[in-house]
Amino acid sequence: MAEVRSLARPYAHALFALAEQQGRVDIYGEILANLDAIMANTVARYLAGAQKKQRLTLLAVIRDTLPDLPVEMSRLLDAMSDNKRLILLPIVHDLYGQYRRAHVGTTNIMVTCAYTPSEEIKAEIERRLQQRVKGQLRITYDCEPVLMGGFLVRIGDQVLDLSVREQMRRIGRELQR
Repeated sequence: MAEVRSLARPYAHALFALAEQQGRVDIYGEILANLDAIMANTVARYLAGAQKKQRLTLLAVIRDTLPDLPVEMSRLLDAMSDNKRLILLPIVHDLYGQYRRAHVGTTNIMVTCAYTPSEEIKAEIERRLQQRVKGQLRITYDCEPVLMGGFLVRIGDQVLDLSVREQMRRIGRELQR
């Protein structure tokens, strides 16, 4: 998944930079949400990954569905189609949303623990994350007993694995050497 996000990142970053420059951050965000909705359709996903003729059909459907598509967005879609990357539109939308939240100063963070953390532990996690991440944090918690202990922190597309499971994997790899 990280590799796919790496392919989508330049598109999201370039679009966000352009949107910010033009003062159209919200407008482009709404357009990407519409494109994401279109790509939720199984046929659209199939066309996005198919041959050039089918990708052009998908672009025609998108342009018919969104007739007021700005020229810049149209060019982005053309570039993504030429590079066989239209299938990445939902990920571009997600990354764009992360850039947008960071722009307004809010960062979404998912903390996955082996057990439900106490309020005391949550406060400590929040304090430490606040030292690393600037702006306002929106932290959500999830439980996955397979972690055995510790926790996993997801900040956007970055993952910090501080779980006992990962520590045991590292030890296993070291012992195999």
